Amino acid sequence: GEGCERDAAKGAAYFRMAADQGVAEAQFNLGLCLEKGEGVERNTDEAVEWYGRAARQDHLQARLLLGYCYLSGKGVEVDHSVAVELLRMPANKGSVPEAQYALGHLLMNGQGVDHPDIAGAEKYLTAAALQGMVSAQHYLAMCYLEGFGVERSEAKAAKWLQEASVGGNVDSQWQLHKLLERGKGMEKEAERWLNAAADGGHEEASKKRQAS
Repeated sequence: GEGCERDAAKGAAYFRMAADQGVAEAQFNLGLCLEKGEGVERNTDEAVEWYGRAARQDHLQARLLLGYCYLSGKGVEVDHSVAVELLRMPANKGSVPEAQYALGHLLMNGQGVDHPDIAGAEKYLTAAALQGMVSAQHYLAMCYLEGFGVERSEAKAAKWLQEASVGGNVDSQWQLHKLLERGKGMEKEAERWLNAAADGGHEEASKKRQAS
C-alpha cells in the first residue's frame, strides 16, 4: 500500500544520502533500489553507476551484480572480460556461489579470457556446487557426463546429478533416470527419478511415463 511505498521512498532517500558520502553498502543498496524501482523511479543506467562505485570499494555483492550487468548488457555494453575481473573477488575472497558459478561457466567456455581455463572452471564450479547451488551442480554434472572440457566420468556425473536432483532440478532428475536405467538392479531408483522429473513438468520424462 501507500505506507509501504512511503517507507521504500524513505529508505531510498536514506541510501542516497549515505551513498553520496561514499558508504559502499549504501551505494550498493541504492543501486538495488534503482534497478528494481523500489522507492525511486527505475533507472538501470544509474543503478550500474552506483554498483560501480561500490564495486570500486570492493563491495562483493556489488561486484557480483555489476558482473551480471556486463554479462547481460543491462545498462552497459556486454563485456565478458570485465565480467571475469569483477567476479574474481567475490568468487575467491567471498566464496559467493553465484559468482563462482558465473565465473566457472565463463572460464569453461573461454569467454572473457584468452583461452579456456578448465582447471579454474572446475575449481569454481565445484566450490559453488559444494555450497549447494543446484544450477552449478547440474552444469558440472553435464560437463562430466559429456566430457565437456573435463575428462568424462559417469561416477562424478552421477554424484552431482544426484545432488541437483534432490535439489529439484528436473533436467538432472531426467539425466539421472537415464543413467540409472542402464545399471543393474537400479530399476526402482530410475523409476523414482523419472516420476520426479515428470511431476516437475519435464516434457521427455512425461512422454516416457505416459508411454510405459
